[in-house]
Amino acid sequence: RSQVVIEGFRPGVAKRLGIDFDSLRKINSSLIYCAISGYGQTGPWRERPGHDVNYVAAAGGLAFPGQWLKAPARSSLPIADMAGGGFAAVAILAARGYSLGTAGKMGPGYFPLLLGGLLAALGAMLIGRSLVLSGESVARFHVLPLAIIAAAVCLFGALIEPLGLVLSLVVLTLMSVSAGAQFRLLETLALTVLLIVFSVGVFVYALGLPLNIWPSL
Repeated sequence: RSQVVIEGFRPGVAKRLGIDFDSLRKINSSLIYCAISGYGQTGPWRERPGHDVNYVAAAGGLAFPGQWLKAPARSSLPIADMAGGGFAAVAILAARGYSLGTAGKMGPGYFPLLLGGLLAALGAMLIGRSLVLSGESVARFHVLPLAIIAAAVCLFGALIEPLGLVLSLVVLTLMSVSAGAQFRLLETLALTVLLIVFSVGVFVYALGLPLNIWPSL
């Protein structure tokens, strides 16, 4: 029943498991198969495992943050991981032929394409910024706040249908704010109210998206 399959194994692993493209297309000839690997499906490095810092280093990106001609410094953002996922989403939507629509009437491909473009622009901005600034220390990378925010986004997606948009946004905002070093109650409440008003006004009433505002009974 699946229309799209995404795998992130090293080349050859999916075939050994029997879930490679040639095997799956015998079951579904119209299947879209997206294989994401660190160094491509061919070439001398195809078997190498890797993570974001490896890809950035191989591309020469570690020479940009920090100070020029000094020891390499890792960016505080996982640029390669973010860009890889964003570009994969855009490629899958292009293969599916999902319509983009407009800002007033968004198609299913609108947000993924927008996200991919924003990630590409963010990467270009960080590279350009590192070339013109010197002597700036690289901020320490904190994993826990990012994990909390990622969990909040996932929880928002799971709760929006049973709890509705309002309560889901409350949970999202409170969890995201708790990831910071400081918690200000009044600012958090004001942010939550503004986010709810904006989301309900734009997405429910202006765009007419079929979203529950309150919990469904």
